[in-house]
Amino acid sequence: MKKLKEGKGGSSPFFANEMNSPSKSISSTTSSQHFVTSPSSAYGSTQRMKKSLDFSIPIVISGEILTDCSEAKLELIRQHFQCCPQFRETYRKKLQRKDRNIADFVSSIRHLCPYACYLRAFSPVREWHYLRKAVVELCDDSPDKILQGWKCRMHSSSGGDKKEQPYTRVIFCSPDDKVFNSRLAALRHLGLLKKSESYGLIDRVQGKRRKRKILCGDLTPDPDRRRRAHQRPPIQTTTIQDVRSPFGLLEELFPEDPWRLLLSTILLNRTTRGQVDIVLHKFLSQWPTANTVIAASYEDIVDTIRPLGICNRRAKSLIQFSKDYLECIEHKKKTESLKEGIVEFKLSRTEVLSLHNCGVYAYDAYRIFIQKSIDIVATDHALQDYIDYQRGVLTKK
Repeated sequence: MKKLKEGKGGSSPFFANEMNSPSKSISSTTSSQHFVTSPSSAYGSTQRMKKSLDFSIPIVISGEILTDCSEAKLELIRQHFQCCPQFRETYRKKLQRKDRNIADFVSSIRHLCPYACYLRAFSPVREWHYLRKAVVELCDDSPDKILQGWKCRMHSSSGGDKKEQPYTRVIFCSPDDKVFNSRLAALRHLGLLKKSESYGLIDRVQGKRRKRKILCGDLTPDPDRRRRAHQRPPIQTTTIQDVRSPFGLLEELFPEDPWRLLLSTILLNRTTRGQVDIVLHKFLSQWPTANTVIAASYEDIVDTIRPLGICNRRAKSLIQFSKDYLECIEHKKKTESLKEGIVEFKLSRTEVLSLHNCGVYAYDAYRIFIQKSIDIVATDHALQDYIDYQRGVLTKK
């Protein structure tokens, strides 16, 4: 666990009094990414993008986090998402409101569509957080100091045509106005990775650095480090009320539909998020419930999910999962006398894991987004970042 040296990089507004007082020592937990509101945590990372913003409703366009409804910023929203008919319709209705605010416009983005509006709107926040996370793992200095002057923004190739589907990517801009199309390129420019090194798994890169330090006598091996890394400081409540986050996870769209949430976790296996959003929209448009999936043609399902790969196996899995889900719900109704509309939210770990193709990741997502509990340690890095962010929100309350 890294220590924060007094009077040097890593200062945080959350600990301003301690930093300015030479008589007080600073605990290493305040600079650790495992302290829920530290600069290196998921919560602290997002807060660095806009210190005074309530991140329950963020949207980042062209490097700016929108917090008001000025005409210039409304125009930015229109330019990036006007290709989506669903957004344009919702957007038009919101413009008619006299008391409009940024929350109204964020709600018009939170949907699945062929244009991946939801995925694109929150991608700069995710990428910026992952870059800061990599800096924390690869460098002992403060991420605020290392990334001072850097920008992260959405870049779209759309020429302004309403019918054109834009190709959008996130780019990183250094203080000297150099543009980088990936985190890997940015980390190499910062000197944190050599050209011959790749950044795929943080643990692997961190392990190399750790081995070098051990050989140099700078670091003592600690066999309990991984166990302690997953320990989180206690908070008064572990139940969340608002599932929205600055990361824009796909599961955030289904807090009231357990079947759709579990379905999304199955589709997210062995593929990228960018592919799943569009395919899931098309899938749910044709088969919105478990019953419709069971009654659907196997060949039609295969054609719909073909872009995700291994489509034959996935199609069989989705049909079998839907059958298992309905059987589980019916059995639970009879044995526990629970009403319809309630039983779906009361599944146990054993029941979720018994569903076809639902593993630990699916149960973790179910616990978080359906049962609104963050009192777990998730196996998936994106879910764990989400948990850490929500813990930071609850701590600040």
